[in-house]
Amino acid sequence: MLWVLMGKHSAITTTSHQIVDLQRVRSELLRWGYGTYRATVYVARVLYTALLMNRSPYLEDLSKEVLDALHRGNIPDYLKREVVLISRVLTALGIIDKPLSPAPNTDELAGDHDTSSESLSVWREWSQRWSKTSTLAPRTRK
Repeated sequence: MLWVLMGKHSAITTTSHQIVDLQRVRSELLRWGYGTYRATVYVARVLYTALLMNRSPYLEDLSKEVLDALHRGNIPDYLKREVVLISRVLTALGIIDKPLSPAPNTDELAGDHDTSSESLSVWREWSQRWSKTSTLAPRTRK
């Protein structure tokens, strides 16, 4: 399929070369202790997307720049983690020099984390107010 999408009309389905490339990446991830589903499904989605973006079906043609563009692109966070993982595998295989940095944790609050005593006292007041007015059972509020 990649060959057709990239203008090479000699094959209609994924070539054995892409299967071998995916197996190389998958084998490395399994060796590192990652699960079979993640190493097969999620990584395959990201790897084939990266190959399409690169306009080459060869793993050796992937560059850190292509992976970085994919990582910064509009893809779900769980797939961004796979891009970083693939970059680690490509580094281990000697294809790229350095892996991508992991994405910042999106669960963290953005902005300046002011820890002054004034902000802490405001937080304490809100917390106490919630504790006094919450409809949750007292045992649950702790």
